[in-house]
Amino acid sequence: MNVQQEIAKRAAQYEEDELLKLIGIPKPKERDRQRLRSVIADPTLGVDHSPFPFIKSGTLFAKSLGVALGIDPEVMDATITQIKQELEDQANRFIPRIFVETHFKRASQPLFALAACEHFRRPNLDKQTLTIYFQANKAEKIQLIGRFVKEHYADCQGDLGTWGSIDHYVCTFAPERAWAFRPDGSLVKEVNATSHSEAKLTLNGKQIPL
Repeated sequence: MNVQQEIAKRAAQYEEDELLKLIGIPKPKERDRQRLRSVIADPTLGVDHSPFPFIKSGTLFAKSLGVALGIDPEVMDATITQIKQELEDQANRFIPRIFVETHFKRASQPLFALAACEHFRRPNLDKQTLTIYFQANKAEKIQLIGRFVKEHYADCQGDLGTWGSIDHYVCTFAPERAWAFRPDGSLVKEVNATSHSEAKLTLNGKQIPL
């Protein structure tokens, strides 16, 4: 049984305030209704407690909702345990980082201008791509990143403006390991991960966001 879908199905039979009172909130407010809607629609059932920092924890709220809707407590407990494990796994995952190598050499460019353009050298994978990435095996991950690289190169027409023409891409997929890709998305080889210099502005030792 998909517990989240079952909860959504059963919850649809109640008025929001009626269900909230069954959960243990005698005088529901609008924020309680918003939280209820969020939890019902959330595959993780709001277990991570975000973005509602209320007294009733995410786990307790989900369990109370399950009881109110007649979900078997053992099934609910098992579901919450699984959700917590998945959330922990996600928190510990290494997020792949992509760097666009142009072999840039600074000449007269002002630092603030470079800092403002730094993000162009470090494109982020979108949430959907990351979801697919974490479910893929190594070969599939390489193929996925290669496709991203090829599309990025086409979108930029091979040029990063201030940074110059794109030579290749480096995807750091683990703390000390990376893949080098040609602009056409093909893998060159697996290499040792290295840090790349970053243009940034600081004040009193703290980076200034741009």
